[in-house]
Amino acid sequence: MHLTLAERDLLNALSLYLATKQTALRSALALRAPLTNEQAQDLRVHYSNYFVNLLSAIELISQGPTPGEQSFSAALDAAYSFTEFPSGAENYGYIRELRNAIVHRGLDIASAVHFAADVPLLVAPHTIANRSGNRHYKAFSFCIIGLIERSEAVVGPTIESHLRGLGLLERAPDHEQVLAESLVLIAKSTAIPYWTQKMFHKHIGTVDFQVIHLALITKLLGLLKPDSVIPKGVFYAERQHQGLHNDEI
Repeated sequence: MHLTLAERDLLNALSLYLATKQTALRSALALRAPLTNEQAQDLRVHYSNYFVNLLSAIELISQGPTPGEQSFSAALDAAYSFTEFPSGAENYGYIRELRNAIVHRGLDIASAVHFAADVPLLVAPHTIANRSGNRHYKAFSFCIIGLIERSEAVVGPTIESHLRGLGLLERAPDHEQVLAESLVLIAKSTAIPYWTQKMFHKHIGTVDFQVIHLALITKLLGLLKPDSVIPKGVFYAERQHQGLHNDEI
């Protein structure tokens, strides 16, 4: 059984969201005090982009064309359950509404910051309300980096398990189908000169689409692993703020 083109496109989109999330986090963690006005704005932008792309990846799976969306949502709620914050649904609800507040209500995620040496630690809003204001979700970490640490630990592995259960990581697109699609796209392109299109028609049959797809899956599997760009020292710095908050971070 081959991977459908829609399933292939889903994996491509997922890879983009995860890569963008990773880039945003790496860029945020590179900023150190003292911050210029521009760097302070960058801090807000990068952390905002992290949560926007994290939720885009989750919703691509939970609301996308793949079967088993309900089982995925249940698995994600279970994964978001932590010892001192056991309600996974509430914890994921906080992350979801944090993103919604950033995108739809202009929340400044960098409005409150503590510093551990030169490391800026954004303080997570203690509670986040949904759009109507009739539900409130409590933060499961004092600092934003704690929310990210826990999200990194659970989201990627849960998505990977779901995709494996559907067989999407083991199958590959049909060579002839991808070839036909590529020829149609080339013919419709207004950016490719006619002489270049003729070259494509001559040589595209030699392209090994299986190798290309394997490279996509290898990259995707790497992106689904808990992000390794977070320095351990940042986790330690956050834990130094336990005196500012009674809950264990």
